[in-house]
Amino acid sequence: MDSMHGEVAGIEIGDCPSGTVLAVATQNSSYRLIVRNPLTGNSLIEGGRFFAEPIPGRVEGSIDAGGVFHAGRIQVGERLHLFGGEQPITTSRVSSIVVEP
Repeated sequence: MDSMHGEVAGIEIGDCPSGTVLAVATQNSSYRLIVRNPLTGNSLIEGGRFFAEPIPGRVEGSIDAGGVFHAGRIQVGERLHLFGGEQPITTSRVSSIVVEP
């Protein structure tokens, strides 16, 4: 994944090198995620109405239209599930994912 940049339909956090920056747009908000530990999903999270400033958090995965949870994955069309600090957040559906250079 070292050379992957640009828009993707889905991404496994575990495949991202530490320091990978993801710009995730949902139907209602935009988020910027900086992956700190791909194995645990620990990331800096910024965006949406809850994270005006970057805070340490954890990307858990995504939830598809049928309610099935997919650990460690962010997928267009699914809802992103993460923790900002200790606050769980499930977003509106993801509309785009961009791996920033």
